Amino acid sequence: RGLGWAFLRGLLMQVCSYYSYQDVKIVLVGSEAERSEWGFLTSLPHVYDDAGEKRSIALSIDGAIGANQLLAGEFELRSKKKDDEGPAASGTYYLVVCADKELAECMDALHDIAEAGKNLGFSLLYLADSLHALPRDCTYIIDLARETDRYFTSQVRDERTASRSACMFEQSD
Repeated sequence: RGLGWAFLRGLLMQVCSYYSYQDVKIVLVGSEAERSEWGFLTSLPHVYDDAGEKRSIALSIDGAIGANQLLAGEFELRSKKKDDEGPAASGTYYLVVCADKELAECMDALHDIAEAGKNLGFSLLYLADSLHALPRDCTYIIDLARETDRYFTSQVRDERTASRSACMFEQSD
């Protein structure tokens, strides 16, 4: 998982460098055991709400419930907007990092976002140890374990182009 976290840290730092915390919010669904991998996020304003009081880091079922409520509320508001408005009309973009499969599976909002069929201003990034551990909704997959890194798309059910999830895994399947 070390390669996956290293890749993810670089990606998150680029996002935070290019976009302000008012433009992009990061939500982490992770485990306390991997704090050494994601701990740097606690010092970034992108994981805090607009008031700078609540962090969007879910490490327990209670945290997952709170993150789910936040994402479900945003999803509901955004799904009522007209199709022609696009994700920019939604305001803040949400980048959700799912590094704990069990907690992520408890969050119905993640499934709703993946199934939306259009870009509502959310991106889901899954970190997994194998291809089989990824949700079936993943459409872009980055394999970091091979001698040469691979990036490929997986058409899960149809030719959707709007809502995509990037998934990372390290072990060959």
